[in-house]
Amino acid sequence: MKVKKRKSFGRIMKNCLRKIVNYLASLRDNFMKLSATTRKIIYVWLVIAVLVLLLAFFANINAKKINNHKYMEERLTEATKQYVEKLQLYPNVEKKLKLDMDMLKGEKYLTNDDILDKTCKGYSITYYNEDTEKYVIEPYINCKHYTTKDYAINYEQ
Repeated sequence: MKVKKRKSFGRIMKNCLRKIVNYLASLRDNFMKLSATTRKIIYVWLVIAVLVLLLAFFANINAKKINNHKYMEERLTEATKQYVEKLQLYPNVEKKLKLDMDMLKGEKYLTNDDILDKTCKGYSITYYNEDTEKYVIEPYINCKHYTTKDYAINYEQ
């Protein structure tokens, strides 16, 4: 019985790379045989495709950042609700309660994992709506790359 000699991994990879290089060289040769106008059209479409891919990539990154900040606002809302309900506070529309994010963190209603980075500051404005019998909680955060709408306006209240 004959035993086949096994090829080493290095030889297999070297062979694959050689085939890829030969394929790319023939592709380039065929591309260069095209007319100059056709090559220019292909170049333009390649540039457009790369730009579209880059825009999609950066739009996705920005969407993730916004989602992270929305999550942080949600956590601030949950922590505020827990704090107000535990202490049985009933701020009303005339006398709203402002809770700072650092205070909620100090009271262990928020953790370091809830806050995206050290530059983030925030607060929530809370009151009890007697008509709906529910708390109204408006979270506001200010981070390096994101600020909730009306953050500065409501900060002074």
